[in-house]
Amino acid sequence: MSLNDETIDYSRKALQLIEAGKVSKPDPFLNLETGTGFLNNTLGSLLKDKSPVEAAAAFSRAVRTKSIYENDPLTYYRLGVVILKGPYAQLSNEYNEKYGAKQSSAEQRAALQQLNLLGTRAIDAFARSVALSDPTRPAATTGLTQFTPDFRTKVLAQLTALYKSFHDDSDAGLSELVSSVLAKPLP
Repeated sequence: MSLNDETIDYSRKALQLIEAGKVSKPDPFLNLETGTGFLNNTLGSLLKDKSPVEAAAAFSRAVRTKSIYENDPLTYYRLGVVILKGPYAQLSNEYNEKYGAKQSSAEQRAALQQLNLLGTRAIDAFARSVALSDPTRPAATTGLTQFTPDFRTKVLAQLTALYKSFHDDSDAGLSELVSSVLAKPLP
């Protein structure tokens, strides 16, 4: 067993203990939410190449905690990437195999709706990453290191391409999405 595999196992066990209410002292973390965010972020980071579907779930749980990860541009970026590499790619392949050249049906439309929902989640994650990495956003409000303009430019380019692929090759509304996404709940 590799060190990464051991760390994955220990992270899962620690999360199970927290979820079961068996942890009363959050040491070394400020609180249990921060510990949960850290462990899920760690789990997602270690699983992103090995199991993108599981990594997407872990990153999603990390950003939903009341911890620094709810404002971390890198965690949202990674969430968007693994949604596309994992659940979206898996469902897209199944969709193409099952419905590729067939006529539209209720089942086909439901599967397409699921694909669109996953695409929307990835777009949302990238938009949050761009919004949170805005250099005009004070670092004090995030509790995290400011990201370089290059990071933001890279994520914005990926967001733009993805957004356009879901909006008839148009970026109309993208700026509004980035400026308002942090005021909305996660999809």
